Amino acid sequence: MRILNGWKEIADYLHRTSRSARRWERLGLPVRRISNGRRSPVVAFSHELEDWMRMREARMWGTGTIEINRIAFRRTRHETRKLVDELKAVRIEYRRLLTAIHDSNRQGRRY
Repeated sequence: MRILNGWKEIADYLHRTSRSARRWERLGLPVRRISNGRRSPVVAFSHELEDWMRMREARMWGTGTIEINRIAFRRTRHETRKLVDELKAVRIEYRRLLTAIHDSNRQGRRY
C-alpha cells in the first residue's frame, strides 16, 4: 500500500493529467481531503485507486463487477489484517516501554 500526496502524485500514478484526476474526484475517485475546504490538500491510497479504476472499467464495459467487488473486498480485508497486526506490535512495544519507564522511576525514588 502506497500513500499518494497531492494531485500530481495521484495523476502520475493513474497515468493521467492532474486535471483529469481532479475531475474524477467528482465521479467518485477515492481521495481524502486533509480538511473540509475545496482547495485543501488531498491524499489517496494506491490500492483504492487501482480498485476504483477496475470498477470504472468494468462499468464501462459492463462486465465482471461482482468479481471485482470480491477482489476489492479481499484486498481491503488483507490490508486491514496487516494494519491490525502492526497495531498489536506497536501496543506491545508501548507497554514494554511504559513498564521500563515505570521501573526506572521506581528505582530512582529509593535514593
